[in-house]
Amino acid sequence: MRILYISSSRVPSKDANSVHVMRMCDALSDLGHEVVLLARRTPESSEEAHLRYGTRHGFSIVRLPWPLIRFGGLIYGLRVLLYVCSHRRPSLVLGRNLQGVLAAAALGLPVIYESHAPPSSGGRRRAEQWLCRRQNLRALVVITRALAKRYRDFFPSSHSVRVIVAPDAADLPEVADLASPVDWPGRADALQVGYAGHLYEGRGIDLLVELGRDLPEIDLHLVGGAEDDLARWRAQPLPTNVHFHGFVDPREVPAYLGRCDILVAPYQERVAVRGGGDTSEWMSPMKLFEYMAAGRAIVASRLSAIEEILENGRNALLVAANDLEAWRSALVRLRDDDELRAALESRARGDVEAEYTWVARAQRILEAACRPDPTGGEHAGRVLHILSSSGVGGTEVSTLRLACETRRELQTSFCLLADRGPISEAIEHEGFPLEHVPAGSPGEAIRALPTLLRLLRRSDAQIVHTYGLRAHLLGRAVGRLAGKGCIVGGLRSLTGTSSQGERWLCLDRLTFGLSRGYISNSQAALEQFAEKGYPRERLWCIHNGIDLEHFRPADDQERRAARAQLGVGDGRFVLACVASLRAVKNHRLLLEAIACMECHPLLLLIGEGALRNDLERLVSNHGLADRVRFVGPLVTAELPAHLAAADACVLTSEAEGLPTSLLEAMACGLPVIATNVGGVSELVVNGETGSLVSSGDADGLCRALNELATDPERRRRMGRAGRARAEADFSLRRMADGYVDLYRKLIGGDG
Repeated sequence: MRILYISSSRVPSKDANSVHVMRMCDALSDLGHEVVLLARRTPESSEEAHLRYGTRHGFSIVRLPWPLIRFGGLIYGLRVLLYVCSHRRPSLVLGRNLQGVLAAAALGLPVIYESHAPPSSGGRRRAEQWLCRRQNLRALVVITRALAKRYRDFFPSSHSVRVIVAPDAADLPEVADLASPVDWPGRADALQVGYAGHLYEGRGIDLLVELGRDLPEIDLHLVGGAEDDLARWRAQPLPTNVHFHGFVDPREVPAYLGRCDILVAPYQERVAVRGGGDTSEWMSPMKLFEYMAAGRAIVASRLSAIEEILENGRNALLVAANDLEAWRSALVRLRDDDELRAALESRARGDVEAEYTWVARAQRILEAACRPDPTGGEHAGRVLHILSSSGVGGTEVSTLRLACETRRELQTSFCLLADRGPISEAIEHEGFPLEHVPAGSPGEAIRALPTLLRLLRRSDAQIVHTYGLRAHLLGRAVGRLAGKGCIVGGLRSLTGTSSQGERWLCLDRLTFGLSRGYISNSQAALEQFAEKGYPRERLWCIHNGIDLEHFRPADDQERRAARAQLGVGDGRFVLACVASLRAVKNHRLLLEAIACMECHPLLLLIGEGALRNDLERLVSNHGLADRVRFVGPLVTAELPAHLAAADACVLTSEAEGLPTSLLEAMACGLPVIATNVGGVSELVVNGETGSLVSSGDADGLCRALNELATDPERRRRMGRAGRARAEADFSLRRMADGYVDLYRKLIGGDG
């Protein structure tokens, strides 16, 4: 693909944005694309620019003049327009320069616009609003979830805009790069602490100098900074253990980071950039990713933008931004704890390798924005998902996976009838438009009606897909008032839908006629509703699917690491139960069986809910504290690591549709023990991929658990069979194709 990258950066220069632009073009070239970079004119040659940044793939750099006068940016945009008109048409235009992207969009070229800050003027806001209405805007790329939310607040009606959250990134340096010789004034016996970046206000440089005074046993190195900032700091009386190295070329930075034992990022609550302004709310500092890639322990400020990348105690230590004592304690802790330092280093570098390389960033943007459209270039439809909950239960997670898998086929947006919750951040992270209309109580539901009506009238959704009884009732009634003719419900189980008794089921029947029907995730739930008198021709079954690359069997090393993280020995039998802590999941039955087991198992309760306090008391009263651990809710990205520590998965629900948690466990190669309710038997083949027991049968459950606990070979055999079944019948793509086909039929009037 021929990609034109439009930038207003001076290349080469000392600005961080020039590093970002060069790394992105290098990554796009690495993926096999023909890349041309448009940048501001500088005296240096393209060869010198490639040398200074260490870029390897030789993409073309075309320099255009930017007049230093008023409206210079507009003139630069016109020059971009002239360049595009006079050269070979690109397949895609990607850029951070608004004027240039606007010019390309006006010519009808497919464009991806990347922004690192919200519009700061009315003119830019209007220009970006115009751009967001263009059909040829493939995506808006932002660097943090906070910035994605700010854009959605600015442009709430732009439901068709795909917002991609793509944090900055880093290349993984080779060992030789980290060990390259540099001029280093540090003492051989001192702890080497490093900072890389500008010396602007809000970067915490004064705090670092104070740390140098407070900890004379460390050497503190600051790499980077403009000449005037360096001169200002060097003119001050500095401790002898504080060293300002000045600016170095980007290709040399890894060598400086490699000489350090600890790297620090002391951002303050207001962070300045060149030209002024405050970026603390939505920054994604490249230095953090370079630190992580260097494989050095990190101490950073506890700011919301930084916490989107770093997690305290897992891949870094996070402390209050301006708390000198907290910073001192963190450095001393890492100095004295080699094991902690090594663990933080390993996880941070692993995170970059898995998710935050420049190539991975470029690939993710292109895949999300430019994946070939299986519908032949036209969307199969526009869908609004209305969910009753903002938790991370199976329904919420499965719906988000569906939206991600069908990005190119469907234009998807979300409405949650609840306050912000864990799934809210996940939806925003994936870039889907999201609205919250709390309707948890009858009073809230009544007050929500006008807001929901305005939302549905404003939305151009062709399909309104509701989940949960509140969403069904409100979505059907308000959807019809808003003129939405294609409303469908997500069906899970009879008990789950009528949790407040026959009265609720009666309401569901009364309003069912306002919808086109129910889409069930299990044949069992479909049959239940058909037996209750729902018309079978308006009930459809599409089984859940999961990402088989994300959920896969762990190797021996991953299993040992997962168990070490939990502090569990290799010989102990570990069970995972992934379920919200609600009555219908019947955790009491599971705890009763755990108490009767012959071995000394460990049960991981993964999930959250209203019954947590009751279950914790039950565990304490029955002396099960050494057998049961409450893990809490986990996002999808965290779940495989916990399943890697388990020997089997268990679910004791009184009612189910098609439980995603069992499907995830099977995909991870775990045998399953579950109560035979709802659609569970459509997943679990008794005696082959796991064991099924009757609902409420504690003795039968205990026997099944004991049999698996004492037979490792049976566990392995069942686990392999479960993985094979997941691969054959429950892929994410298979589920997505089923929904796209049904949505298309419903929109066309065939359903």
